[in-house]
Amino acid sequence: MNIGEAINETLIRAMTEDRITSGIYSSVKILQISPEMVMLCLIMDAHPSEDVSIHIQHTLIEAYCLEQDIHFLKVSNLDKIGEVLELPAGEFRNSKVDYSCVLVQHPKFQNNLDDMIGEFCDKSLLADDMFSPPVIDLPV
Repeated sequence: MNIGEAINETLIRAMTEDRITSGIYSSVKILQISPEMVMLCLIMDAHPSEDVSIHIQHTLIEAYCLEQDIHFLKVSNLDKIGEVLELPAGEFRNSKVDYSCVLVQHPKFQNNLDDMIGEFCDKSLLADDMFSPPVIDLPV
């Protein structure tokens, strides 16, 4: 299993256990109140020239996650996160939901996928002095 598949499975499991927070504002609130609850932060990989305010927000969240030892990855396609987090009936929870930042809270019981994602993040951090998280392609 590759890292994209592991993230997909983790997102699906976290969604069924109500451990997902999406959107910049909601994510910042969780990070401010209880960062120790956050296992993983996923942010949409956006080019700085697309929307500078979003780029600045994402950069600040990335720095905060690094400071708080929260695993952090970028994903290549916002639509894929939305597809992974859709309801069983095939409808998005809310068409106005912001999936540009998604937090996954720690599960009650750690599993192999969570360990795999954590190890991947740790190795990525150690491999690059100027930490630039890899951009992950999520399978759908």
